[in-house]
Amino acid sequence: MSRLHTRAIPPISLFILSLFATLVPAQTVNINFKDRGWYNVQGIHQPTNTNYLVGDNRIANCIPDQSCQDDFRNFFVFDLATVTQQIGSAKLAVYVPTQPGYTSADPSENYELHDVITPIQTLILGGGGTSAHADLGTGVVFGSRLMTAADMGKVVEIPLNAAAIAALNANHGLFALGGSITTLDQIPNFEVVFAASSDELTQLRLTLVPEPSAILLLSIGAIRLLGYRIARSIS
Repeated sequence: MSRLHTRAIPPISLFILSLFATLVPAQTVNINFKDRGWYNVQGIHQPTNTNYLVGDNRIANCIPDQSCQDDFRNFFVFDLATVTQQIGSAKLAVYVPTQPGYTSADPSENYELHDVITPIQTLILGGGGTSAHADLGTGVVFGSRLMTAADMGKVVEIPLNAAAIAALNANHGLFALGGSITTLDQIPNFEVVFAASSDELTQLRLTLVPEPSAILLLSIGAIRLLGYRIARSIS
């Protein structure tokens, strides 16, 4: 009898461990933005301006200045200090304002997210200059989405890829995403997304992997209970 009992426990134990690993729900956490804004091609960022316009904000014969540039790039900063568990997946959730939140003669524009190597405090305070502008539209791609006029007045979610998840898991402080439109036609016209943005929602939506200790404790309890019942049934 004791031999039968010893052989029965290991495969059942493995099954229970596997079962609880799938049944323990993943935790979701929403991190609101710490800072956000844009850099224009002149390398100008206004720290007090939280507008996250991106794209070509020109019209024919406009006089180039801070508000009339051909490639605005934006950024979002989040504080991950409270995130202690492993991140399994993530999305950038960002509101697209109503008219003129999306303005383009094209039916869609590709919005792409990148890593940011500019020191975050420099980025936030507006000291990044033209190097920061270049940084926000180059480097490791973290995700993308085709934006359309149908997005206006909605919060859109942009899934972040494996490279972004790895970068998030390696970071325990301030984390930045850079954004640019990759489909600009280089003609002086409006090809903008997130125009007229100010106080709208911007979040990093994380799905956290359950702590192994929680799964283990639940599994041990279930195994002990099962072992107790087996012992009673064969005694």
